[in-house]
Amino acid sequence: MLPAASRRGRASSPSTAAPKVDPPRGAPAGVRRSLPAGAVAGRAGAGYGPCMTAKLSLTHLFPCTPAELFDLLDDPALDEVQSREANMQREVVERRVEADGTRFKRVRCRPNRTLPGFLAPLVGPEGLVYFQLTRADPAAGLIRWSVEAPAMGERLEVGGTTRIEPYADGCRRTIEGQVTVKVRLLGGQIERFVADEVQKSYDRTARAMAAFIAARRDRPA
Repeated sequence: MLPAASRRGRASSPSTAAPKVDPPRGAPAGVRRSLPAGAVAGRAGAGYGPCMTAKLSLTHLFPCTPAELFDLLDDPALDEVQSREANMQREVVERRVEADGTRFKRVRCRPNRTLPGFLAPLVGPEGLVYFQLTRADPAAGLIRWSVEAPAMGERLEVGGTTRIEPYADGCRRTIEGQVTVKVRLLGGQIERFVADEVQKSYDRTARAMAAFIAARRDRPA
């Protein structure tokens, strides 16, 4: 991972609860999400400085069954849609089905945009390149996901879970995760940037996925 975008907000103080945000007035319903509760300073990480962590919480609705959504996530046609909507280069570099039925996928991602000045020196001339790893278990309605950014190494940790369950006439996808950054002085800026980019990317692709599903259903047999 309906067509409406949720309003987006910056991280607030740790004591601020994550409010539910409705789609803008006049836009079709379908996307709802919780905004991050904010950056939380943690223990210092192995010479990197304090750990800055942002929580992620998003909910999207889709006009299909959970089984159909799981299958859609492995559709090459959807990969093209996600690349376009997220404005990035995406390449599936590994895909396999485990003996227990779990579906593993590793995707190489490279955003097609200029990075902010505080982040560019940390990732080098190639820019931000990262790998998105997912382990989907359709039987349990669960996806475990993580992100690896080789240039950042242990200084950046991104991961979480996605639950897909029946809801009304379709299904609901709930994404929970966190972004942890261990970079002295710049940790807070990087954490906010990454968390914001992750949420915007999920929201944009969710709208495109819903439209993709609807178009397929409307297509003559």
